[in-house]
Amino acid sequence: RFFSDGDQQVYTASGLQKPIDHGDLAFGLEYNLPEWNYGETSFFFEAGGIVGASKEERARLSIFQRDILLGARHAFNDIMGKELLLMWVHDIERDKEDLITFSYSQRLSDIWKISSGVRIYNAPVKGTEAQGLEVLHEAHHAYFNLIRFF
Repeated sequence: RFFSDGDQQVYTASGLQKPIDHGDLAFGLEYNLPEWNYGETSFFFEAGGIVGASKEERARLSIFQRDILLGARHAFNDIMGKELLLMWVHDIERDKEDLITFSYSQRLSDIWKISSGVRIYNAPVKGTEAQGLEVLHEAHHAYFNLIRFF
């Protein structure tokens, strides 16, 4: 993303600021184990980051400025479409910033489905002002959705 030179400013969470030229890069791998334990298990890895900006600028631009994601998904491949998902996002630039997600979903019938999960935020505030994932530190939550298809 390249912004025109000038004095134009944009509203951000920290107030009015000049846009920052930068790029976003991501690289990922996925490995599948078909028909393992009566279903399919996928393991995945992704690394992503912002380039062309300083550490302070990256922190202002995105929660996920230099992070890795590790995850596993198991699809039971049964008639109810049961699926388990576990993901861990870890910040490799900012110390002690983690996001952990666990979810489960399945159909109940042709028109009903449930999904539930837990999300854990671990990102203690390191400075005087919370940045990035620190804003959500210990804002863990669980959810349960009952979905009807029309």
